[in-house]
Amino acid sequence: MLISLVIGICSLVILPLASQEPPTTRESLPQLKQKLRHALFTALLPEKQAQREALYSLEKQLASGGDYREAIHARDQRILLEQEIAQTQQHLLNPPVIAHAAVDLPQSIPLENSVAQLNQLTLDPANNNRLSGWTTTESSATWTLPNLPPGGYEILLRYSLNPSSTPPVIQLKETLYHLPVALESTDNQPTSKKVGTLRISNGSGPLILSPLSISADQQLHIISLTLQPSAL
Repeated sequence: MLISLVIGICSLVILPLASQEPPTTRESLPQLKQKLRHALFTALLPEKQAQREALYSLEKQLASGGDYREAIHARDQRILLEQEIAQTQQHLLNPPVIAHAAVDLPQSIPLENSVAQLNQLTLDPANNNRLSGWTTTESSATWTLPNLPPGGYEILLRYSLNPSSTPPVIQLKETLYHLPVALESTDNQPTSKKVGTLRISNGSGPLILSPLSISADQQLHIISLTLQPSAL
């Protein structure tokens, strides 16, 4: 049902544009992407809200039945979904401004772990300066962004993580916007993954990485964090 809904919205957006002249400037393609993204968010928001209510009901049912482990898992998934809903609503109320200056940026912008401000974490120079000690939601790493233009940036995260039935949920947060991410297990092997796109409003402000839910036995290590300019 959800796939059919998305396809239908895509058709409504794309078909009228198909009869127009193809974009001839750099600005045209990002503008079309923004319109399509806005239409998709509008269509997906009710579905996300329905899923949140279903998870809330399941969480209460599991807790009432004494299955607290699964109830906590349902709660974590609901929290993640609530973060996504808030971000979707924020996007619909304040559509992103396309950063035209992004065309002059390098394809990758690494943020060095060695210059991050660490809270309840350790820097491990013997292992590629990885960040270790992610055992509590109070742990965090904070970078100062290198004077970036506002716009969307895809997040490339290199990390390692033990197998777990309940994956940890982390959050990347800048001045106004945030990106929650449920990390997949890497069998404790270093792996690079694109975990989503974060809108940057203040390109010289802080970027904070912190867990929303995590346990010590998951042994999360953050090896590197890289931003890649992306038109939202």
